[in-house]
Amino acid sequence: MRVLRTLVLSALLAAAPLLLSAAVADSPSFKPGAKVTLVLDVRAPEKWHLNSALPLRVEFDAEDLKKLPVKLDKTTWDFSVVKDPPSQSFEVPVTLTSKAAEGTLSIPAELQCGMCIEDQCTIVKEDLEFKITVKKSAAGGSKNQAQAKGKLTRTVKLVAPF
Repeated sequence: MRVLRTLVLSALLAAAPLLLSAAVADSPSFKPGAKVTLVLDVRAPEKWHLNSALPLRVEFDAEDLKKLPVKLDKTTWDFSVVKDPPSQSFEVPVTLTSKAAEGTLSIPAELQCGMCIEDQCTIVKEDLEFKITVKKSAAGGSKNQAQAKGKLTRTVKLVAPF
């Protein structure tokens, strides 16, 4: 069955690009120097599942990262997909440098993963953007206080190609 999936996967990759929609939850703000965990919540369309035969990959461009006030341990993150789930979350740790300026910091990345319906599989390859709000401080007693450590979740809803 996995061999058939691989053959179908190759054919579909060339023939049918996938569309992707993403939603960003209410974003917390982070202080310069903060440790931020980027959480990527990937969801397959109804009746589809993520393909556990392929790793999910999140890749950051090394040249882009050189221009940004962030530190990552590596530029490519491969994650195991467990038991063909309809959705799964993946985490990438990022540290903001102490020189991060106030405002919105945009970190581009590429998502690559497989998904299947019955015996047909395809690969998603899409550009992502993680937006981190950087604030040195917030008004005293504000519920939106800038954090020194926290999580930022990005939900990606994959769209069926057929």
